[in-house]
Amino acid sequence: MINNKELLDFMGNQGLTLIGYMPAQSPIYVLNIKYLSKDKDPFYPIDRSILSIINKTPNASLSYIAWLIGFEKEVVESRINYYLIKDGFLCRMNGIYLVTESGCKKYLNNSGERPDVEVTGSIMVDGTTLELLPPMFYEANNSVRFFRNGKINIPHYPIIGLDDKHVTNAIKHIERRIYKSEDKYGLEESAHNLKLIGIDERYIKDIYILIAAENGRSITKRLYFNGHFTMLPSLSEATKKYFFSFDQKGELRHNFGVTTHENPEKTACDVKRECFTTYLANRYKVKSTETEKILNTDQAPYPFAITITKELLINSPVKEQVMSDAKKGMLEVQAKEGGYLFIPVKTTPIIKNYLKFEEKLNTWKEEHDTLDMGFIESIDSPIDWRKTFCLIGHYNDLEAIDINSYFKHIEQ
Repeated sequence: MINNKELLDFMGNQGLTLIGYMPAQSPIYVLNIKYLSKDKDPFYPIDRSILSIINKTPNASLSYIAWLIGFEKEVVESRINYYLIKDGFLCRMNGIYLVTESGCKKYLNNSGERPDVEVTGSIMVDGTTLELLPPMFYEANNSVRFFRNGKINIPHYPIIGLDDKHVTNAIKHIERRIYKSEDKYGLEESAHNLKLIGIDERYIKDIYILIAAENGRSITKRLYFNGHFTMLPSLSEATKKYFFSFDQKGELRHNFGVTTHENPEKTACDVKRECFTTYLANRYKVKSTETEKILNTDQAPYPFAITITKELLINSPVKEQVMSDAKKGMLEVQAKEGGYLFIPVKTTPIIKNYLKFEEKLNTWKEEHDTLDMGFIESIDSPIDWRKTFCLIGHYNDLEAIDINSYFKHIEQ
């Protein structure tokens, strides 16, 4: 799961201002293949040594063989009886062991290399070009989730049967690429002689389109996966077309890269003023006319900014939400389809004073067991503290002070 703070820090370290991000989907094919690879049996060297000695010295005793290869007699006996004879690589005739033809073929070939074995596996390729994805998508520690259905309008490249020339050419290209590269794309290191046995259409998620600004103004859109910028052929053009918008209900949406705009690459959020004020009205439970007063359109590269005012704090019934936004300095607006748009939050001087008061209040509560008039007496500047408690939404704290004061009065 992506973390907003980590992503904001990541982009800041890249010299970019993050405006928002949204999940993306990419069409891929999962090619199911069978191929040859070198036998990885950890006992292969031991078994090869045993058969080599028996082939040269059929009358060799188990103790002698064990002494030659440096293992216990019980290990040699176990390998012979429970594997080599059982699987037909050795046989016993007239009291002596003999290496079979299959045993010679597997263990005593002239090259000395491990034999080939047939294995099955699968490999992801781009759904539009049949090209391999960047190596990071095949790393074992990167969890890539597959889905059968997608919500994007990027179709898979049509493949007609397993003998389709485009997919057979892709298989040949993959084999050449694996042979020349250190990256094996999820296949075994010695993979060769790849043959296609099935094809699955899929979509992958867990990739994100980051909308940011370079030099504080110029919009750029980057593809992001598992802590790194990346590139996928199927999304190379579509990435530029993604942007946010607010609908008439004030809900944040994104367009899945579907647009008729002429220059969507320059758009972070296609938003009408009245739709955004509706969002703010819903957030703070006030009329849209109230949110018009806190709107700031001169905050490049962001589409909007807001300024928290005393008037908003007075009129809003969700005062804790207002104070929380003022403290954070940023609205993290979640889109219905996933992802977030970031809106800067400014504060007036009086709101800054309220934030300082709230910080002192929270510090006092952490350091003391009770909340009483001692806190009020600790305030340096004169303040209508009852009114302030109500204004910033700390009704329970005000009640706690009154209760403690009442009991102290009774005790006196």
